[in-house]
Amino acid sequence: MPNGRSGGFIIEKGTLTELLKTISETTVVGQILTGPSRPRDANRAELTRSSRSARMKSSPSKKDRRAYVIHLRNEPDILWVLVRSEEPIFTNLRQQHARWITEHPGWNGWIAF
Repeated sequence: MPNGRSGGFIIEKGTLTELLKTISETTVVGQILTGPSRPRDANRAELTRSSRSARMKSSPSKKDRRAYVIHLRNEPDILWVLVRSEEPIFTNLRQQHARWITEHPGWNGWIAF
């Protein structure tokens, strides 16, 4: 799982909410990963609920950069959402990442939670 220390960028709750508004509530937007449990599909409604109280960051996957991991929280349980390239918000996350890099040219990608 991501360590939150490289390649990441901050995604504002409002920005994620706007990205999610463009798709149906029942559309799968990624997989929820919580601690040691198995990944499970997460739809827009669930992700919207989970992100309301979250500190968020997103990181491209290190292996092939065809996925993003959104880190929603640490406590009481770690909660990550894996957004693969075939998911409907992937392209928008890639655009947000590019915008972040442009707006924060000295950013070294290190994020601690």
